[in-house]
Amino acid sequence: MIKTLKKYSSLVKISHLVITAPFAVLGYFIGTQQIGFELSCFIKVCLCILFARNAAMSFNRWADREFDKANPRTAIRDIPQGKVSEKEAVVFTLLNSILFIATAWWINNLCFYLSPLALILLLGYSLTKRTSWLSNAALGAALSIGPIGGYLAVVGEFNIVILLLGAVTMFWALGFEIIYALQDLEFDLKTGLHSIPTKFGVKKSLVISALSHATAIYGVATIGMLTLPGVLYWIGATIFSLLLIAQHFMVTPRNMSLLNRAFWLNQIASMTFCSLWIVDILLK
Repeated sequence: MIKTLKKYSSLVKISHLVITAPFAVLGYFIGTQQIGFELSCFIKVCLCILFARNAAMSFNRWADREFDKANPRTAIRDIPQGKVSEKEAVVFTLLNSILFIATAWWINNLCFYLSPLALILLLGYSLTKRTSWLSNAALGAALSIGPIGGYLAVVGEFNIVILLLGAVTMFWALGFEIIYALQDLEFDLKTGLHSIPTKFGVKKSLVISALSHATAIYGVATIGMLTLPGVLYWIGATIFSLLLIAQHFMVTPRNMSLLNRAFWLNQIASMTFCSLWIVDILLK
């Protein structure tokens, strides 16, 4: 049992949950300001986050298995190495997709009705790099589902703040995904895969990434002006903004040696901003 858990945890890089999951959890806590905290609902939201991400990551690894095998950077992944078979990855994707939809049904009708669309966006991202240079934006759009879904699980309807937070998540993710994609630029050009870096080159892509992060920072400030939160929100927002800005000093067209380190700043940015905002909500 433990061996199986380790195998599939490695397949979907379960440790990477700390980058994007905090925004989905934050969406839930924003909703609790209207309805109140309910442990059972919180557990269901956490399960949805886990199942949706498992489905998306395992499908991505399966869909990209031939590219991963040919790319020296990704050849060590589980499917190319034979640690997880293609059939196992497909079964794991289907199982988590079913569990995601079932849990969404358990939450409320709106989440259930929207769950297939969410899966299409989450799984479909993996295929967009074959057809469109907007593939990086597709990932950002997929990740924006997290905070919106967490909020809808509690409230059951949209509002401007949660839509803005979804936009912040999208532009933040787009910015760091462009940076991350730079390390595969030569391979993608050689194999015909599409991305913003393959379309515009390193220099222009970093400008687009910086503009995306600037938009995310503007969105965080706008949310603060609309919701009038406490000081913890603004501390988190400041740290989040500074960490996004720092990435663009670390990665330049002339020096990309700190690319991976810059990417991991997003883990700190996400955890810090979301945690401090959640504490700010709980203290009210």
